[in-house]
Amino acid sequence: MKQRRTFSLVLVAAATLLASFAGTGAASASSPQTDSSRSGTLRITKDCTGFSGNPYPQSYCVITASNLNVIPLNSKVLYLQPTEVATPAGSDVILDPPGNSSGRAFGHCALVASEDNAGVCTFSGGTKDFKGFHATVVVAHQGGVLYSWTGTYAFEAGCRR
Repeated sequence: MKQRRTFSLVLVAAATLLASFAGTGAASASSPQTDSSRSGTLRITKDCTGFSGNPYPQSYCVITASNLNVIPLNSKVLYLQPTEVATPAGSDVILDPPGNSSGRAFGHCALVASEDNAGVCTFSGGTKDFKGFHATVVVAHQGGVLYSWTGTYAFEAGCRR
C-alpha cells in the first residue's frame, strides 16, 4: 500500500514537472545555461557504471551531459544510502563537481523499483556555487546504466556570486 502511494506521488510530481515545461521555448531546452541564469530547465544524462550498492562514497553515477555550467561533465552523484534508492525511503545524494572548487549540492532521490526505474530527485541548497540552489527532476531510465534527469532549477535571489 505504501509503495503504491509513493508511486502515485512520483507520477503526480512527474506530471507537474511536464506541465511546467509547456510554454518553454526550444532555445531554453537545448542551449546550455550560463552561470548567470537564475532558473530554467535542467537536463542531465548520467552513467551509473560506478553504482555498486556499496556504502558512501563507493556508489556513484557520473554526469555525461548537462545543460547547466555549474554542473559540468564528470560531476559525480554520490549516494549516501545506496541500497535504499529503489525504495520509498530513497537515498540522500551529494552532487559533487570535479575538483570541488565550485562546492556541492545536497538532495534526495527515490526510484520506484519497477522495470523502468523511474523516480524523482530534489535538491535544496549546497555550498559555494550551489548556495540557494533548488531543483526537482524526473529520473528516467535510458537503458543499461544510463539515466536522465529532466526538471527545473532555480537559485534564490542573492545566493549566486
